[in-house]
Amino acid sequence: MNPDSRSGHALAGAAAAVALFMTGLCAAAAPPAASAGAASVRLSAWPDAAPSPDFSLRDTTGMPRTLRSFRGYVTLVTFGYANCPAACSLELHKLARAMHALGPRSARVRIVFVTLDPARDTPHALAHFVHSFDPAFVALRGTARQTDEVTRRFSIENARVPGNGTYFIDHPVEEFVFDGGGRLRLVGASESTAEDIEHDLSLLLEQRR
Repeated sequence: MNPDSRSGHALAGAAAAVALFMTGLCAAAAPPAASAGAASVRLSAWPDAAPSPDFSLRDTTGMPRTLRSFRGYVTLVTFGYANCPAACSLELHKLARAMHALGPRSARVRIVFVTLDPARDTPHALAHFVHSFDPAFVALRGTARQTDEVTRRFSIENARVPGNGTYFIDHPVEEFVFDGGGRLRLVGASESTAEDIEHDLSLLLEQRR
């Protein structure tokens, strides 16, 4: 299996076996389905009793950021890297479509992209990649140790996969959605559509009123 397939970066038309593998990977990483009290959500509901993960990283201007930095906003956190062959671009494009669909309400939402490849994703390269999808997106990076710590907190399994004289990073595609109080509420996966994300962000925005 080539690195693109192992990383879940196959484009449409990839082998069915790879699609099944990635479906199983994302399903295993997702929390239990929504309870009856949250039956209207389309993403997976994070258990109320489970702790919410946090991070301590810097944005591409060098400013320190934690979840508290986004208090008052519905915040969606996702992971990837600028040299990702396909999946990360598809993910950010999907999130940009969801934000566009929200219209003026998108001003109360923050999309946060955390790089898994700080060695290659310099602040300039990371900002260029993420902002090409939406200038309002926030890109975060840390040291190798900080990156390991945040991926541990979010249970993001990732590994370097050599290929074509360089390396790719095997990682799941997930969205972690926090409410305005900084509590993790929902988790999406690669199968979640822009419409699903816009729908659930809208619900959380309504709950803030």
